[in-house]
Amino acid sequence: MYDHLVAAGPDSDRMLQWSVWVMVASGVAIFVASVLMSMLCNKRIRKSGFNLYLVFLMIPDFLFSFLCSVNCGLNVSAGSYISEAWCWFQTFYVTFSIGANSWLNSIVAYHIYDLLQKSSQRQRYIPPSRRKVILNSLAVYGWSAFLASWVFWDILPHQPGLQNGLACLPVMYSDESMIFFFTAFLPALVGIPAVYVIYAAIQIWWLNLLPATGGTRNVSVFIARLILVFIVMWLPSLVLMFIARFWIEPWGAWAGGTWSHLQGAVSAVVCLMKPAIGNGYLLFMTCGRYPKPRANDSGSNDMSVIGWPAPRSARRISDRSRRLSHVCAVEQTEKMNAEVAYEIECNPGSSCSEKKLVHSTGSILCAVLSKMEEGEEKVVSAELELSLTSFIEDGRNLDDDA
Repeated sequence: MYDHLVAAGPDSDRMLQWSVWVMVASGVAIFVASVLMSMLCNKRIRKSGFNLYLVFLMIPDFLFSFLCSVNCGLNVSAGSYISEAWCWFQTFYVTFSIGANSWLNSIVAYHIYDLLQKSSQRQRYIPPSRRKVILNSLAVYGWSAFLASWVFWDILPHQPGLQNGLACLPVMYSDESMIFFFTAFLPALVGIPAVYVIYAAIQIWWLNLLPATGGTRNVSVFIARLILVFIVMWLPSLVLMFIARFWIEPWGAWAGGTWSHLQGAVSAVVCLMKPAIGNGYLLFMTCGRYPKPRANDSGSNDMSVIGWPAPRSARRISDRSRRLSHVCAVEQTEKMNAEVAYEIECNPGSSCSEKKLVHSTGSILCAVLSKMEEGEEKVVSAELELSLTSFIEDGRNLDDDA
């Protein structure tokens, strides 16, 4: 049974399989690197903690595809697998990349689930700070490197091996090593994070936590990414590479490896669906020529980079202020103010001035409007709409200068 895991196909097949991997992996690496660089070069995108998580998620995707393209290119040049040293190194970087991607996705899933839960309960959500994101990501990198180093420990029944003559991965060579692989290594690498991501996705769907529209619309991008990466991309790849390889031929294992490389490209494409990242990528690739700022939008030149047009928050508050003119009950007024505060808080394009405005004036506004006559409310609401728009634009200018 264990001999089947290392049995290689004909040399002509392996040359073809490695050649295709070189093209696929190098193409994915170039694409992921371009998306990653566009995010790193955009200051406004880096301000968001969730966007910073995406940056740390793309790093192992890039390393995985780039190093595999180099590895396979050397194999094609040599006419066989290049060396034993490369076998150890490939086992390490493949394990590290899979582990880092899996655990970072589970952390993002936790933050999304927490955000949507508190949103449904009308509780305030505090997004992760950049410092927290960096520390969490570095901790995941450290844990993944620790798992990848297990192949160097002689005391563990866990060694690298050339699978089907194609790529080096942790190999099962005995009953003891197989038990260790499925009870310790695989759960620590992808099992636990994959189970949590699937659990969070089911809970969000079952409890109907994801809103169709509103300030949390961009959360759906993260949800789509998690589902695509784990269910559509990673799970089939892991099954083909680690479980089904007991029975399938080398071409089946090769298909699993190819699918695992494509997940990096799929992840990057889903990230580009977020307006902030998509517009930033277009600006990066066209050297700032596209998208063009709108002539009637004084703040679009800066805000379009992150995908949130400058007047959007002002329009939201204006719509709320119009609705306030018809509200007489204090409880309803406070509820609407909470909705405004939540949308401003979760909007990646919201400035510090907007958030301070909501927190400092919300309760006063509710108290004043609840005691006014209907005619007075209409006058105040109209004046409030103009003053809010002016205040927000002034605040944005101050934030940009800072």
